[in-house]
Amino acid sequence: MRLSIAYIVENENCIFFVQSLKSALAVADEIIVVDGGSTDGTLELIDSFNNEKIKVIHKKFLHESKGANGRQRNEYLKWVTGDWILVLDADEILSDDAYKLREYAESGKFDVYNIKMLHFIYSMKLVDATDGGNPLVRNPDYIHRVQNRFFKRTPDVFYMEVEHPILFGFKGDLGIIDDVVIYH
Repeated sequence: MRLSIAYIVENENCIFFVQSLKSALAVADEIIVVDGGSTDGTLELIDSFNNEKIKVIHKKFLHESKGANGRQRNEYLKWVTGDWILVLDADEILSDDAYKLREYAESGKFDVYNIKMLHFIYSMKLVDATDGGNPLVRNPDYIHRVQNRFFKRTPDVFYMEVEHPILFGFKGDLGIIDDVVIYH
């Protein structure tokens, strides 16, 4: 089972992206980065890793288009070669137990998973921003999980061309991963 990690980026030359790439390299067989036209040293940062696992795809990000985010995400779907794909943003870092993602993929139980997310807030202190429940529904048992971030690669999956796209086209039930965390 091969694991691909996919990013869309533009002007992400910062410590968060460095940490994100380090965490991704620890578990990925390949990393696909779709760059939207960085001018701040992001490409040089990626090159500094000097790692053959990382492949950069250049596709201009069309800011004026509300579907640009979805188009960028569909671009990495064209390039990934892994059996499974994990989607990360440049400011997201995987927990040390991310190796467990392979176990989820190999179990064959689900083709798509939501993953628990914890947030850095208040001067970089790690705080679960959902602690105390989701204020929109006042549910004290609420756990923030990012939708459809880990999924089996099939020709049917795609992103709607909207600003905050969600993955569509997967078959079967949705799995939940709470013992691997994406820090945001």
